[in-house]
Amino acid sequence: MKLKQLRLGLLINCGLHKAYPERIIFDERRKQDFEQWDDGCLTDAFVKNLVEKIVAAIHRIDKTLGAAYHGDVYQAAMAVELKRNQLTYDDNVCIDAKIANIQFSPFEIDYWLIEKALLLGVLAGKDKPRKYDLIRMRSYLNRLQLHYGLIAFWSTKNLQLFGIYEP
Repeated sequence: MKLKQLRLGLLINCGLHKAYPERIIFDERRKQDFEQWDDGCLTDAFVKNLVEKIVAAIHRIDKTLGAAYHGDVYQAAMAVELKRNQLTYDDNVCIDAKIANIQFSPFEIDYWLIEKALLLGVLAGKDKPRKYDLIRMRSYLNRLQLHYGLIAFWSTKNLQLFGIYEP
């Protein structure tokens, strides 16, 4: 392959010392997007409508930004999309923790509560979400006495959606 046929990107190291820009090859192909939905995830009409709006917003973000950004970028874009669609959300969700009759300070989670009905995780990483991210979604749903969760995960190569249902 000739060097002229490769798309190039720009890598800038913003470490503690002087930044050194360097041209790098950025020619990875995007993989097909992935979706996985638990049985019962879209049985409630209100939640189904809510999920459709959120997924449409996620796809708009993906179409605009693409893959391979930091999670904070996707979270900022999601906040804009939720406001644009007039969906209320709480990005400061806390869970009370009590173990063996010892009450701990409320624990702030990094998932968002949408319309007081659905927990949303907006994550990004290399390949796929950690199993821990899916397990903690289920744990948070149980603790908050919710049934529906959605994780939007942008890898370096695609968008992955996980619909979580906890009966």
